[in-house]
Amino acid sequence: MNNSTDPISLTAWALTDGLRRKHLKVRDVVEAVLARHALREPVVQAWTHLDPAQARAAADRLDKAGSEGALFGLPLGVKDIIDTADMPTGYGSPIYAGNRPAWDAPAVAIARAQGALVLGKTVTTEFASFHAGPTTNPHDPARTPGGSSSGSAAAVADRTATLAFGTQTAGSVLRPASYCGVVGFKGSISWFPVVGIKALAPSCDTLGLMARDVADICLFRDAMLLRRPAPPDARSVSAPRLAFSLYPDAAKVTPPMAAAIERARKALAAKGARIVDLPTPAAFEGLTEAHQRVMAYEAKFVFAYERDRHGSKLSAAFHKLLGEGEGTTEATYRASLEAAARARAALADLFANYDAIVLPAAPGEAWPKADGTGDPSFNRLASFLGAPAISLPNGKGPSGLPLGLQLMGPLGGDDRLLQLAAWVESAIS
Repeated sequence: MNNSTDPISLTAWALTDGLRRKHLKVRDVVEAVLARHALREPVVQAWTHLDPAQARAAADRLDKAGSEGALFGLPLGVKDIIDTADMPTGYGSPIYAGNRPAWDAPAVAIARAQGALVLGKTVTTEFASFHAGPTTNPHDPARTPGGSSSGSAAAVADRTATLAFGTQTAGSVLRPASYCGVVGFKGSISWFPVVGIKALAPSCDTLGLMARDVADICLFRDAMLLRRPAPPDARSVSAPRLAFSLYPDAAKVTPPMAAAIERARKALAAKGARIVDLPTPAAFEGLTEAHQRVMAYEAKFVFAYERDRHGSKLSAAFHKLLGEGEGTTEATYRASLEAAARARAALADLFANYDAIVLPAAPGEAWPKADGTGDPSFNRLASFLGAPAISLPNGKGPSGLPLGLQLMGPLGGDDRLLQLAAWVESAIS
């Protein structure tokens, strides 16, 4: 590795390899990150907590200890709904300003044990819901970075983190990844414990991962599962069967996104993919609305304390969500879960014939920040049914902003989906 190489521009694989070989020190990486942070944070505002002294001390400890763990020395951002023992965790709400958990969430504890350098906490929307924080899109500060994992996506895109944790209940990993031009992965439901992560809707909440390419996502995920990391082997993929869909609403797809999808279709077909257009199964009808009902119903229980004791500190948008929950009966909630179960069975049948479903990761380019965090419609299917999904950068729109391509795999088919994602990434890059 050339010592003049900017460490924050390296992939996670290349960076941790250089650290192990002692071509650079963790402290060198932290100093590069802090310099970038000082330059960009006033505009991007991706971080709610990043203490330079704390980061330098952590780097020095890692340098002294030597290279242990698959994530050795990698700068990691932690979404601020995930508990950290040595940093405040505010859940995006004034109710928890200055809150200091007594422990690390398992996700953070394992990342630390794998050698990651936890830089700080990244901005989340209020309780990972709809009310936006201050973060801007690193490609255009007038645009949203998406929600709710806004700070994580922006930090990875803007190179103040190499890796970052997000979470997804509706579209909170895939949409920010699409808007910011990074790779976002949401695994199958329960792929990793969500203990120590502030719940929103427990039946859908999932830990998510952010990186700048698929290989780095594989390194990150393998490390979190205590596996020996291995880069994806795109050569293991041959003539995949890809089902293209605009579910749930083709009318929401903007012309730039439609054009990007068509470019991807042609590139994938040229590389040997077998492509079909997927009609919407009858069992999928109404799932978007059912998912919203389930989110709202579960949230009204999860946030009973905050609503009762600190209602004046909740945003109007969050009160609206809880109000939707109050208006949803238990019978309606149960019926919505039954609809998801039927759709899950239909999805399993689909995957007997296809390797992945290809969808937009968002309707189009990032919205103006004043208009909110964007529409999660195209992400709700994977979230509600618990299926793995990944957003890949897929070119840019007319405003120069990133566009994302989403791949969804079968429940439990995370490893195969990531291999396929690496193959797709190479075809559309």
